[in-house]
Amino acid sequence: MSIHEILILPLRKALNTEGFLYFSWVIVGAVFVLLFLLLFWRFIISLPKKTRRLFFIAGAIYVAGTIGTEMVGGYYANYYTQTNMIYALITTVEEVLEMMGIIVFIYALLSYISFYMNGIDVGFHIMDRKKQRLIT
Repeated sequence: MSIHEILILPLRKALNTEGFLYFSWVIVGAVFVLLFLLLFWRFIISLPKKTRRLFFIAGAIYVAGTIGTEMVGGYYANYYTQTNMIYALITTVEEVLEMMGIIVFIYALLSYISFYMNGIDVGFHIMDRKKQRLIT
């Protein structure tokens, strides 16, 4: 069970949430997103225009999945059920949006690296645990 799932029941009982806030962790999630934006605003604004735009697009897609679609799923779970095809489709849309947001973010990073840097070298070295030597 993840941290946000642990928060659901205590927050739901404390704040008496239902409907779109049925999965009450979204309140904490929204606060976290706002704090993140405040803390990193100067960094984000200092990025090149294309990278900044892609970061915002990636963030919007990801947050739409994590918080937005979770709220729709919470509404449905509260008033209907979590054990049918419609709820499964809602959670599928949620996961797809999260993955798309991450893909756009990775694209933004790689685009920045290819345009503003000479690239990066990535290497993997595997240690032979029995002989404690490096295999290349």
